[in-house]
Amino acid sequence: MMLLTPYNSIPYLLHNEHKLISSEDILEDKYYAHYQQGFSRNTTIVINSEDNNKQRYFLKQPRYFEEKNIETLVIEAIIYSYFKDNPEVNILLPKFFFYDDVNIILGVECLNPLYGFIDTFSITNTQKIFDENSLKLENQGNQMSILAALTLKKLRTHKDFTRKEIESKTRNAWIFDKGFKPTVLTFTNNDRKKVLMSKESEMVQIGEFVNEEEVIKNLSSLKWDNSYLIHGDIKLDNLIYIESDVNKLKIVDWEFAAFGDYRWDAAGLIKEFWKKWEPSNSRFSDLYKYRIGLTNAFLENYLDIAHSNFKEETNIILKMVGVHLLTLLFESISIFKIEKDALDEVLKDIRQLICDSESVLN
Repeated sequence: MMLLTPYNSIPYLLHNEHKLISSEDILEDKYYAHYQQGFSRNTTIVINSEDNNKQRYFLKQPRYFEEKNIETLVIEAIIYSYFKDNPEVNILLPKFFFYDDVNIILGVECLNPLYGFIDTFSITNTQKIFDENSLKLENQGNQMSILAALTLKKLRTHKDFTRKEIESKTRNAWIFDKGFKPTVLTFTNNDRKKVLMSKESEMVQIGEFVNEEEVIKNLSSLKWDNSYLIHGDIKLDNLIYIESDVNKLKIVDWEFAAFGDYRWDAAGLIKEFWKKWEPSNSRFSDLYKYRIGLTNAFLENYLDIAHSNFKEETNIILKMVGVHLLTLLFESISIFKIEKDALDEVLKDIRQLICDSESVLN
């Protein structure tokens, strides 16, 4: 098995069966390769060209060849392969080139945004592209929210994303059979008690929250429908803004795709506006300030506002936002410390989202 590096990735594209790079391109040094910055479970290589007319490539291979890492890459490859011939959906993804099941390498188009999605609309402390005026910032944030809503709505309403359609068209649907449901929604009484027994004070504080009778009642009654294919990890970093693209947005990183509830993806985007514990220097720290307007803008464009079940769907999605935030809290506590007062404020928001969703947007 070949281990992917910047040094062998360009020859690899020349010699593999797809021959995406020519020997002339290599002789003329038209391509160069480098690791993508940031740590992940995968080795990711970006192959660039100084010639703007040349295709750019993004290669991905598991960093460690453990079963789970291989499975997530296979899932992503299946998604790209399944939708490559469907123009309505395929425009939402980077272009798919190949999946090499011998070397376990996925090859797709490398997108080239000038700025990330969030930076484009200036809801950031590190790159203010537009006027600092707060009203203008909020309006630009609403544009971002609306564009994300319209993009995710295409996934929600497309018939090919139903479990029945996928199982009828691909032999690989078995890999999704496990389905997905957030761990928080599968908690037993014993699970909740174990959280209370933690040695970390922050985890005990969260444990007290998940053991509240009202929280248990609302989580256990939350509707969950496993009949749709979902992205599973929708967040602003997985939405790439391409100004020249007809659809404007591309959705990347499909490793956690699964059969689940389509509202989970919508809630995943909205939760980005509610992450109050983000460090003050985070690119997302301005979002919390405008969370109500951004949430309203998203929901009004994602759902049919005139439909009779608009209010019910809104409340379910807001409860799922609370579940997303609670899930993130469990993950964050093991990475960095959250002060008690800050954690109290976060849990207050989560309590409102889960237990009193009707009051959130009022």
